[in-house]
Amino acid sequence: MPLSRHPVIAEQDPAGAPSPLTAAGMASYAGALDDCIQIDTKGRPVTLETGAFSLVAKIDGKTQFIGQFSVLKGFPHNILVKVTTLRSNYTVYGGPDGKLADGQITVYDSQGNYSQRAAMALLGADRAAITVRPIASPPPGSQPTGSAQLGDQSRSPSNSRTTR
Repeated sequence: MPLSRHPVIAEQDPAGAPSPLTAAGMASYAGALDDCIQIDTKGRPVTLETGAFSLVAKIDGKTQFIGQFSVLKGFPHNILVKVTTLRSNYTVYGGPDGKLADGQITVYDSQGNYSQRAAMALLGADRAAITVRPIASPPPGSQPTGSAQLGDQSRSPSNSRTTR
């Protein structure tokens, strides 16, 4: 997605001050920003089984895989999932049959099946708005800071723990 289509990010500043970057300024950071969708369980532990999930969206009449992430059962999650997309906004689909309309996004389980339960638990209510946000890519080998973790598509909360 061309960065010029992204809105200016104000969510990054907890004080609510607008971002100093305009759309043109953000476009100059091409390659330094990742398109992300936030998965935030708002402090509620995940009740889904531990495993990988996929974000699937319908874009221009085609159902497409746009991102992947993992969850750990019993823990709250606030993660940024890197996505490949041409859109900046989606609408959550949490219906009974997994039949997406253009502009809708949902969740598939690790078996490749639509999961209404996962869509509602991880993305929010049916018809909720989802915004794709450009987030600065962390330097190689570093961990991002802030309230959400930026994960590569295969990253899992269980992979970031260290055992002693």
